[in-house]
Formats: sequence, structure tokens, C-alpha cells
Amino acid sequence: MLQDYLDALSTIVRGVPTTLYITFGGLILAFIIATLCTTAKIIGPKPLGKVVDLYVLVFSGTPLLFQYFIFYYSPTQFSSLQGTWLLELFSNTWFVAILTCGLNSGAYTTIIFSGAIKNIDQGQWEVCRSMGLSKFQTYKLLFPYGLRRVLPTYSNEVILLFKGTSLVSMITVTDIFGYAKNYYGETYDAITAFVSAGIIYLIISMVLTLALRVVEKNWLKYAI
Repeated sequence: MLQDYLDALSTIVRGVPTTLYITFGGLILAFIIATLCTTAKIIGPKPLGKVVDLYVLVFSGTPLLFQYFIFYYSPTQFSSLQGTWLLELFSNTWFVAILTCGLNSGAYTTIIFSGAIKNIDQGQWEVCRSMGLSKFQTYKLLFPYGLRRVLPTYSNEVILLFKGTSLVSMITVTDIFGYAKNYYGETYDAITAFVSAGIIYLIISMVLTLALRVVEKNWLKYAI
């Protein structure tokens, strides 16, 4: 039995680079989206803030698997896209996986970031204004301070995004879970295949959690 698990682990671990690539690619995209959306929501015009609210509602209110399917299968339904570079781009499963993860996590991260900025003491905004800083300059100054306070919550979102990548196998990306499904298809040993995948996910989650705790400890060391 031990040998079966070792064989399964040696096969399924091949999906780790793909999973991590999608995870970090999605995180980078999500951070960029959340930063722009938070900026638009806090200091942008109200109509733009409403657009951000709609984006957050759609991507935080629908299942991640639904979003994978929409981005992967829907473009082929538009005849105007046939033979274009855009259809070819959306036919790339890696692109769809990173885009979907980024948009989904970006919605949740926008909630986290905007909440952090809104919770900054009003007195700090007033101090900046009294110094003659514009609204945008004040925002640039206080935005890193807000992120510093919300790092523990954001760390949880990082772990959630990592675990959410397990669904990319549904759009034919061979990640950790994809290799587990392939192993099961070859051996019909569901327990060994999926328990082995679970062990790998657990180990990576623990490593990410520890790394994020170290970052939190050092970043919040001088927080007041």
C-alpha cells in the first residue's frame, strides 16, 4: 500500500509547477485589478464606483467553476470571433485559468482592500488635507498603510485562490488534480489517487501559510 501511494505521489507531483504558475499568475492579476478597482471606488467618480460594485457582485456572487466554463466555452459561441486572435487566446487553457483566477480573486481582494481604506481613521485624511495634499496624493500615501492592516485577511485569500486552482482540470489543464484524475483513470484506485493529491495540496497550503505568517510578522512589526 505504501508503494502505491509513493507511485501516486511521484506522478501527481508533476502537476505542482502548473498549479503554482496559475496561482501566482492569478494573484498578480488579482492584485492589479483590486488596486485599480479600489482606487476607482474610493477616489473615482460615482458611476465608476458603481461599475466596480457590479464587477464585485458578479464575480463574488457566482461559482468559480461557472466562471471557468464561461470564459473557456462562451467565446466559441460568437461567430464574429471565429478565426480571430481573440478566440485563439481564449482557446489557451492556461490563459483562461489565470484570467479567471485573477478576476475572481480580484473581486474578493477589492472587498478586502476597499474595506481597509475605508477603515483608516478619518483624522489621517484630514491631516493630509491640512498639509495641502490632493485627494489622490492622500490616497497614495494612505493606501500602503491600509494594506498593512489587512495583510492577515489577504493571506487567507491567497490560500483560497491556491485551493481554487484545483478546478482548472475541468477545462483540461493538467494540474495537481488533473494528474490525480489521470492516475485514477489508469489504476481505478480512487482513494490512493485523490488522497495523494490531498496530501500535496495540504503540504503546499502549509508552506504558503507559514511563508505568509513570516511576511505578516515582519510587515506588521512596526505597525501602530
